[in-house]
Parts: sequence; C-alpha cells; structure tokens
Amino acid sequence: MAGDVRFRSIKSEIRVLGLANFVPDPNNRERLIAVGVVYRGRLWFDGVMWTSIRYSERDATERIATMITSSPHHKQLRVIVMERRTARDSHSINLGDLFKLTGLPVIMLMKETNREGVTGRILTAGISKDDATKIIEVNSAVRATPEALRVATMIAKRLTQAHIE
Repeated sequence: MAGDVRFRSIKSEIRVLGLANFVPDPNNRERLIAVGVVYRGRLWFDGVMWTSIRYSERDATERIATMITSSPHHKQLRVIVMERRTARDSHSINLGDLFKLTGLPVIMLMKETNREGVTGRILTAGISKDDATKIIEVNSAVRATPEALRVATMIAKRLTQAHIE
C-alpha cells in the first residue's frame, strides 16, 4: 500500500498505544469512554490516556485522534493497536482517517465468532500486514494480544465494573 510507514527493524521496546473498546462512562449515562495505554514492548507500562464521546456520535475517529495527538506520548508512539470484537460495533473508528490524522499506523485485531469457533484477522492502515504481525508478536506476552491492548481493556472493564458495584 502506498504511504505505508516502513519499519527498518521492529525493536523489542517499540512504543505501542493499545486502544480499548468503548465502555459506558460511570459518571455520565450519555457518554462512552475510550481508554488508551502506552507500552514499550511488552514489559514497560508508560502511561494512560482517555477521552469520551456521546452515545449519539457514531464516528469517533476525530475524538480519538485528538486524544492521541494532544498526549505527551504522541511523539514517541510508533503504532496504534485496537480490537474489534464483532462486525456490528456501533461506534466506529475509520482506520485510514486515524492514520492520516495521527501519522501513526493502525492495526485492528478482528475477533469474530462463527460456527467453527473464534476466528481472527488483522486490518491495517499505514502499515504492511507483515510488519503488523511482527509488532503483535513482539508486544504480546499472552495469546497474541499486545500488552498495551490487554491492559487498556482491563482498565476499561474495571471502569464499567466500578459503575455497576
């Protein structure tokens, strides 16, 4: 793909932003929260960022891009990794636009359930599938999920649980 970011090598401490799926805002029923976690490789936790959107906003791309570009971590980040659990997620992020707005390649891990079980595939913007696969391998300690994404998801789930308790 023209315009892809080229990685000469993928270092073990590449800085990755893991972006969790949206969760309900425990303080405002009309809003959702997006949580991002920055990791260096799979060992070093560097920081957290978050933003919120209204339920009525269907395209969250600009809000997410602003969260990332206004973060003190932006200049050190090399890639964004996110997950989409189903093809029916109601709040979308346009991968190509997110790449253009942030200057960071985007990797989306798709997990879908079908008759044969859970299947996975990778969607990308601004990065080759080979480089995306290597980055996932380098940054994953458990079940091919990059640590940044795993921890972002844990924090987001905890926010939802705190609201329920």
